[in-house]
Amino acid sequence: MPKRTTNNISKQTCPQCQADRLQRQATGIWECKRCEATVAGGAFEADTGAKETIEKAIREGTEELEEIQEQVIDE
Repeated sequence: MPKRTTNNISKQTCPQCQADRLQRQATGIWECKRCEATVAGGAFEADTGAKETIEKAIREGTEELEEIQEQVIDE
């Protein structure tokens, strides 16, 4: 498998200014060339998908809590 370098990692979208100018500075460190924001991310992509995973866990936990509350109220 060929070695990845910062030259062959595509530019990503900045979460602050939404510009496609986010570039990797080091493993997991990304910097926007437009607004100069520095963000943590994955090694090869700025978005690791963690936000979606956390939102799903919160949503499912909230649903479970609501079900338990309904059971307690019915008793």
